Amino acid sequence: MKFRVVLVSFAMLALGGCAAEDSIFAKDIDFTPQYLELFDKIDQDRRGQITRQQTLDYLAQLFNQLDTNHDGFLTEDEVQPVAGMIGSKSAADMVFRLDTNGDGKLSVKEFQRVAIYLFTRDANHDEILTRDEVAVSRLNRPAPGTRPGGNAHPGMVR
Repeated sequence: MKFRVVLVSFAMLALGGCAAEDSIFAKDIDFTPQYLELFDKIDQDRRGQITRQQTLDYLAQLFNQLDTNHDGFLTEDEVQPVAGMIGSKSAADMVFRLDTNGDGKLSVKEFQRVAIYLFTRDANHDEILTRDEVAVSRLNRPAPGTRPGGNAHPGMVR
């Protein structure tokens, strides 16, 4: 079992997969500026708070704008303009982090997983995110090497 974990970890590193230090949730990296920018785009009425549903609606609308060929999926090329939204290093990294079925493209539901990243800042877990929570909270993050919701990246062994 130990050999398998080492082998899978080595293979992922060799293929450019996610290592703990590459995680967007690495402890020495703070993506507050990106999250604040996203928050401000969602908070169109400038109340200083957003709901999860408001976030999902915004992301669905953004998905439709980015889906330039209107095939119902986002490719790396189509996601390029917002690749840094969740602190991803590239469009490929963003697709990898959000792509739950491993097909290399994002459905609207997969793209809406951005909300999970943003709502890790919801300190009181009330499903309402305030600008203050986004600005100061670095707590309640998924563990490095996992996707939001606790699902390991494809090929990861726990």
